[in-house]
Amino acid sequence: MSVIAEFEVETTQFLLADMLTELPEAWAQFERVVPSGERTVPLLWVYGSDPGTMERNLLSHPMVQSLNRLESSDDRALYAIEWAEEPDSVLEGISEQNADILDAVGSAEVWRFELRFPSHRALSAFKSHCDETEVQVTPTRIYRPEDDELGFRHGLTDRQVEVLVTAAEEGYFDVPRRLTAAELGTEFDISNQAVSERLRRGMKTLVMNTLASVG
Repeated sequence: MSVIAEFEVETTQFLLADMLTELPEAWAQFERVVPSGERTVPLLWVYGSDPGTMERNLLSHPMVQSLNRLESSDDRALYAIEWAEEPDSVLEGISEQNADILDAVGSAEVWRFELRFPSHRALSAFKSHCDETEVQVTPTRIYRPEDDELGFRHGLTDRQVEVLVTAAEEGYFDVPRRLTAAELGTEFDISNQAVSERLRRGMKTLVMNTLASVG
């Protein structure tokens, strides 16, 4: 049975945090990690700065070999990052253990992950890998979701459930809207962009696991 782990990564040991130090207003969110030969390629949303500034900063880092912009808007862009060499034991461990990234958000100050591992053994192997490579990960919650609970929640994570339910109860979806994304973010101590992204992912998961499954 799968196991879900929520944890924080020491930013001084995490390359993606280092890459954002020159963009203090920026934050990033993983879309997923893609294996590429012996290396991992992160697909990463970066928010809070124009794409041109983001790209100049990211490409100036010695560990970045190339950068491919997949999507963009005024203040965010989705990138596939090719490393000069495999940089982060965290990303390598995620790929090696076939873990699903349910949520991964961070900045130059802190990174928080929510991962689904295929088994407790895979989670233990991931933790051992981080210990061996001297990367400090601090678990904040580890649990095994029951099959009936997963069915009831339609695959939504705890954080997605909390944000979606709160948004519905407090009027985010009402017309006129009684609650803004910024106000919702304040309740969860995250940015309004993070709220919007969590709502987007949650609603997509809900639709795919309910309406799309019966279409």
